[in-house]
Amino acid sequence: MTLPTMTTEAVMDALSNDWQPITSLIFKMQIKEMLDARFLQIRLKELERKELILVETKMGKKHYKINEPDLIVVREEYPATRVKQINSLKKVTFFMRNRLLILNGI
Repeated sequence: MTLPTMTTEAVMDALSNDWQPITSLIFKMQIKEMLDARFLQIRLKELERKELILVETKMGKKHYKINEPDLIVVREEYPATRVKQINSLKKVTFFMRNRLLILNGI
């Protein structure tokens, strides 16, 4: 008896561009143990957080499919304009804090 491998690649290979419930993934990956099925759920949640898969609830059950590359949106953490805003706020805050210290005689 061989144990199923729960790597990200194995899970992504079992997924397709069609919506499918976890039961079909369990069947494709030949999972027999309940703990392995639970580990698959955890792996799917991890992939969902990384936005590699899409999740939709149909009739109370979660269905999964691969997030197609053209649907993946790359987000910048801090665009250049946001960095400038943050830096200017830091300068204003520093100036105001020093001004208050001077006004209070500290």
